[in-house]
Amino acid sequence: QNSRVRLNLHSEDVLHGFYIPAFRLKQDIIPGNDLDFEFTPIRPGAYDLTDSQYSGTYFAPMRAKVIVE
Repeated sequence: QNSRVRLNLHSEDVLHGFYIPAFRLKQDIIPGNDLDFEFTPIRPGAYDLTDSQYSGTYFAPMRAKVIVE
């Protein structure tokens, strides 16, 4: 909480979208490129992380939780 987070996003295959709706954050990840992405979560909790770009057969299970303590 209130600490800057830096992630390195990378896609090997197709366009993906890093999306945390509760934070209003969305970043496209272009295949073959590395992207440093920074944000500062301000409220503790568990938040959904999804892929915002349809990316084929395994699109639906591309979900995770972001935990802010």
